[in-house]
Amino acid sequence: MIGLDIGIKEAAKAYNMSFCNPTLRLIDDIKTYNKINGVKRELDRLSLQKYALDQACSRQSQSLVALAKLKSNGITEEQIISFNNFLESNRYTSTK
Repeated sequence: MIGLDIGIKEAAKAYNMSFCNPTLRLIDDIKTYNKINGVKRELDRLSLQKYALDQACSRQSQSLVALAKLKSNGITEEQIISFNNFLESNRYTSTK
Protein backbone atom coordinates (compact mmCIF):
# COMPACT_ATOMS: atom_id res chain seq x y z
CA MET A 1 0.00 0.00 0.00
CA ILE A 2 2.87 2.36 0.71
CA GLY A 3 4.20 1.82 -2.81
CA LEU A 4 0.79 2.54 -4.27
CA ASP A 5 0.50 5.71 -2.21
CA ILE A 6 3.94 6.87 -3.35
CA GLY A 7 3.15 6.01 -6.98
CA ILE A 8 -0.07 8.02 -6.93
CA LYS A 9 1.69 11.00 -5.37
CA GLU A 10 4.48 10.82 -7.96
CA ALA A 11 1.95 10.64 -10.80
CA ALA A 12 0.11 13.64 -9.37
CA LYS A 13 3.37 15.62 -9.26
CA ALA A 14 4.49 14.50 -12.73
CA TYR A 15 1.22 15.53 -14.38
CA ASN A 16 0.60 18.53 -12.15
CA MET A 17 -2.66 17.14 -10.70
CA SER A 18 -4.23 17.07 -7.31
CA PHE A 19 -3.81 13.83 -5.32
CA CYS A 20 -7.49 13.03 -5.80
CA ASN A 21 -7.46 12.80 -9.63
CA PRO A 22 -4.93 9.95 -9.98
CA THR A 23 -6.65 8.09 -7.13
CA LEU A 24 -10.03 8.31 -8.86
CA ARG A 25 -8.41 7.36 -12.17
CA LEU A 26 -6.87 4.27 -10.54
CA ILE A 27 -10.25 3.27 -9.10
CA ASP A 28 -11.88 3.72 -12.52
CA ASP A 29 -9.11 1.66 -14.15
CA ILE A 30 -9.64 -1.15 -11.65
CA LYS A 31 -13.40 -1.12 -12.31
CA THR A 32 -12.79 -1.17 -16.07
CA TYR A 33 -10.33 -4.06 -15.72
CA ASN A 34 -12.87 -6.04 -13.70
CA LYS A 35 -15.57 -5.42 -16.31
CA ILE A 36 -13.24 -6.48 -19.14
CA ASN A 37 -12.24 -9.61 -17.23
CA GLY A 38 -15.92 -10.45 -16.69
CA VAL A 39 -16.63 -9.95 -20.39
CA LYS A 40 -13.71 -12.22 -21.30
CA ARG A 41 -15.03 -14.97 -19.03
CA GLU A 42 -18.50 -14.61 -20.55
CA LEU A 43 -17.01 -14.72 -24.05
CA ASP A 44 -15.13 -17.93 -23.19
CA ARG A 45 -18.33 -19.48 -21.84
CA LEU A 46 -20.34 -18.48 -24.90
CA SER A 47 -17.59 -19.69 -27.26
CA LEU A 48 -17.77 -23.12 -25.66
CA GLN A 49 -21.57 -23.18 -26.07
CA LYS A 50 -21.23 -22.12 -29.72
CA TYR A 51 -18.71 -24.88 -30.37
CA ALA A 52 -21.07 -27.47 -28.87
CA LEU A 53 -23.97 -26.18 -30.99
CA ASP A 54 -21.81 -26.15 -34.12
CA GLN A 55 -20.83 -29.77 -33.51
CA ALA A 56 -24.44 -30.84 -32.95
CA CYS A 57 -25.67 -28.96 -36.03
CA SER A 58 -22.86 -30.37 -38.16
CA ARG A 59 -23.82 -33.94 -37.30
CA GLN A 60 -27.49 -33.22 -37.93
CA SER A 61 -26.64 -31.55 -41.25
CA GLN A 62 -24.58 -34.58 -42.33
CA SER A 63 -27.50 -36.84 -41.47
CA LEU A 64 -29.92 -34.72 -43.49
CA VAL A 65 -27.57 -34.71 -46.50
CA ALA A 66 -27.24 -38.50 -46.31
CA LEU A 67 -31.03 -38.85 -46.08
CA ALA A 68 -31.51 -36.57 -49.10
CA LYS A 69 -28.99 -38.63 -51.10
CA LEU A 70 -30.79 -41.87 -50.22
CA LYS A 71 -34.14 -40.37 -51.21
CA SER A 72 -32.71 -39.06 -54.48
CA ASN A 73 -31.65 -42.64 -55.27
CA GLY A 74 -35.25 -43.77 -54.84
CA ILE A 75 -35.02 -45.21 -51.34
CA THR A 76 -38.15 -44.50 -49.29
CA GLU A 77 -38.28 -43.50 -45.64
CA GLU A 78 -40.01 -46.79 -44.86
CA GLN A 79 -37.08 -48.71 -46.38
CA ILE A 80 -34.60 -46.64 -44.37
CA ILE A 81 -36.53 -47.26 -41.14
CA SER A 82 -36.84 -50.96 -41.95
CA PHE A 83 -33.11 -51.23 -42.60
CA ASN A 84 -32.34 -49.36 -39.38
CA ASN A 85 -34.62 -51.72 -37.44
CA PHE A 86 -32.88 -54.70 -39.05
CA LEU A 87 -29.47 -53.38 -38.00
CA GLU A 88 -30.63 -52.66 -34.45
CA SER A 89 -32.25 -56.09 -34.08
CA ASN A 90 -28.97 -57.70 -35.16
CA ARG A 91 -27.09 -55.56 -32.61
CA TYR A 92 -25.14 -53.58 -35.19
CA THR A 93 -23.54 -50.47 -33.73
CA SER A 94 -21.83 -47.67 -35.60
CA THR A 95 -18.11 -47.17 -35.03
CA LYS A 96 -18.43 -43.36 -35.21
